[in-house]
Amino acid sequence: MKLQAEKSKARIGYTVVILISLISLNTSIALGQGGSHKYTHGKLEEYTDSLKRTPYPYILPFLGKQVQEKGFDIQRPFGVMLNVGAAVNELALTRLAVSTDNVNYTDVTDIVNFTEVSPKVDIASIRPDIWVLPFLNISGLAGYYKSETTVVMDEPADMRFLAKSDGNLWGFGVMAAGGIGPLFISYQYNGTWSYNDKLFKPTFTQLNGIRIGHQRKSHKRPQTSLTLWIGAESMKMSEHSRGGLNLSEIVDMTAEEQQNASDQLDDWYNDLPSPRQTLLEPFYDKLSNMLNDGQDSFLYYDFDKSVVQKWNMLAGFQFQFNKNFMVMSEASFVGERWRIIASAAYRFGIKKNKL
Repeated sequence: MKLQAEKSKARIGYTVVILISLISLNTSIALGQGGSHKYTHGKLEEYTDSLKRTPYPYILPFLGKQVQEKGFDIQRPFGVMLNVGAAVNELALTRLAVSTDNVNYTDVTDIVNFTEVSPKVDIASIRPDIWVLPFLNISGLAGYYKSETTVVMDEPADMRFLAKSDGNLWGFGVMAAGGIGPLFISYQYNGTWSYNDKLFKPTFTQLNGIRIGHQRKSHKRPQTSLTLWIGAESMKMSEHSRGGLNLSEIVDMTAEEQQNASDQLDDWYNDLPSPRQTLLEPFYDKLSNMLNDGQDSFLYYDFDKSVVQKWNMLAGFQFQFNKNFMVMSEASFVGERWRIIASAAYRFGIKKNKL
């Protein structure tokens, strides 16, 4: 029974969070995976030898000259990546309280229950990055997202909501990567602040990812390559949030459905003991007035949250046309948490003799 109660609370938690439009995203993706590679295959040996004989012309990365002299193929140090994608994150609440005046809060974690949630989030972002060392990349992030979530509630009454929101994303990333021949391994950390007009403060999300992959170069055109990778990724969010929301703006019910919900709400409230009625009266009045008279029902909320699925698998690919242009895609998945992103990137270098 205890395990069942905990699972029920987790389901309540993440649907409540989605209802109030707390959709926090991070658009991380491998930045030209692999860093530097050295190829000893017979058909690419001539290309490797030419790298050793060619002076490294760019100001970055540091140690680029020394690394290329040993036959390593180094990516262009500067890049700009455009990302588009979609994502869903399942969240859990450990505590939820509501208020009508943003002063006196009442805990309602054990009162509400949801039977269905269908979230959809779309995102677009731009990510500039720099290889400061042949094995170390730093990046920034700026983006915009839109979310639409359908939620069905059965306690304390049958109600349905359609919550829409949008906001900006800002963040940064650090990646360490290296390759031996066609193989590479990388570790990537990303931190992102997501802004939402229904929350008083932005939500900070952290991603840690490990990727292992294989790069296959064209023997006739060594600057053209296909890279495939798999890996794992963890997510962590800032625990505490507070905000406000007008439920009357997101209710998605017919007049008949609202009347049925009002009757159920009345039955639920009338069955409560007197002390409980006194405590929940502001909450009851808000919902009742909204269902019966269409009045605004603005509620403040204060809650603690966490990611239900902290780890997930990921897989991706990158096709490099040449040293300047490449396209890539990555998908992460496990349980109710998933994300898919498609990207296009342009890389370039600044030569020393131009400064």
